[in-house]
Amino acid sequence: MPPKSVNHPGGKRAKKASKGKRKLRDEMGERDIILCQDGRQYAQVVTNLGDGRYNVVVFVRTGVNSWSIVKCLCCLMNSDKKHVHLSSGDIIMVTTSDLNGGTKCFYSGVKYTPKQASELKSMGELPEWVGISATTTTVDDGSAGAAGGDEDVGFDFEQI
Repeated sequence: MPPKSVNHPGGKRAKKASKGKRKLRDEMGERDIILCQDGRQYAQVVTNLGDGRYNVVVFVRTGVNSWSIVKCLCCLMNSDKKHVHLSSGDIIMVTTSDLNGGTKCFYSGVKYTPKQASELKSMGELPEWVGISATTTTVDDGSAGAAGGDEDVGFDFEQI
């Protein structure tokens, strides 16, 4: 039996050559915006705690133009830890659950680009006071929080 060549579909080399050949997201075009469904909310990443855990601020709609915020711990599933890279200020979709008196969030697999986040903001899906920029959505105004180590999440808690 002759050795399998590079062009042979069953050869080892053919499998390895096809890995990592996806087009860049810019070449493919933007994906459609996924809106919140039942049991899911929008959140903004505050800090990365390591090992697939993040502090996030969840935006909960309480009325037509009124929002409340909930700070909670967000976890990535084991299968997502190597593939999902979240940074401070990213807008994501989470699934929330109340466990033992505390709120815990799970990443729902949707991370919004700054362009998509501004579209969500214009549609009324995100609060108007959430800061969005091209690199990060957090705003640093130079003021430290009461604990001294709190990060600014792009909005003022006194406005709420």
